[in-house]
Amino acid sequence: MPMHYDGLFKKKHPDSTELGDVWLYQLFHCVEAYPDQSQSQTQDSQNGRTLFTHTRRLLADLTEEQRERLRKATLVYYSGILDNDHLVHVSPVIIPHPVTGEEISR
Repeated sequence: MPMHYDGLFKKKHPDSTELGDVWLYQLFHCVEAYPDQSQSQTQDSQNGRTLFTHTRRLLADLTEEQRERLRKATLVYYSGILDNDHLVHVSPVIIPHPVTGEEISR
């Protein structure tokens, strides 16, 4: 699922149909890096594929026309994880940062 955050489909309450709010912080700690796929005998496409990016820099490298197109776009997420297959999460591609107000990408 591209452009998501952990907890995307976490409900506000266990019996709720309303999804929770976006996390303000998320911390990832890598105990051991996944092996370099180019050095592996087998290409296991199911593991080690998490991509992190600095979305403010990403947006800064786009033209104003490209940013404007993304401002008008939305992402729609569906998931059967945690018995949430009936929930739909719709999010703009570009949102304001919750603290600085700078534009960031989902």
